[in-house]
Amino acid sequence: MGGGASPFGGGGGMDLGSMKSYEMEFTDMAKNKDIPIGGLETIAFQMSMFDSISLEDQAEMLVETLNGSDGEKDNAIEKMVALYTEQDIPGLYKMIRAQSEGSSDFEDKFLTMRNKNWIPLMNEAMSEEVTFFAVGAGHLGGEQGVVALLRKEGYVVSPVLK
Repeated sequence: MGGGASPFGGGGGMDLGSMKSYEMEFTDMAKNKDIPIGGLETIAFQMSMFDSISLEDQAEMLVETLNGSDGEKDNAIEKMVALYTEQDIPGLYKMIRAQSEGSSDFEDKFLTMRNKNWIPLMNEAMSEEVTFFAVGAGHLGGEQGVVALLRKEGYVVSPVLK
């Protein structure tokens, strides 16, 4: 069962300098094993989220993502991938929050609201069968992140290491 896409590039890993989508990797793995694939929300819903913020804010967020919001020359996407591969969820969450400071509704609309909507769907799916969820790493951290919300529901949440 799939999750949401990140507004910061779709969640990808570095592979010899080129972007590689983790979502596509997971999808291919499931298809190769004839494992059913579902979603926590539709693509149409994900795209409608962008309609809720101004084009100016979207452009600013994109530029900050590509250039880095802290004035450093390092690429922000590379930093995000590094934090992700290091499993530094608090660091990743902090970086995403810093990048979204210009849009007051960003965290609520893109993360918190969606995270809260997903928990009942996850509960239902997990009550029926063993389920793998892939969500954008930005959805994991914070008090209203998927990890914290699942723990509040009584689930034991632990990382899958390699």
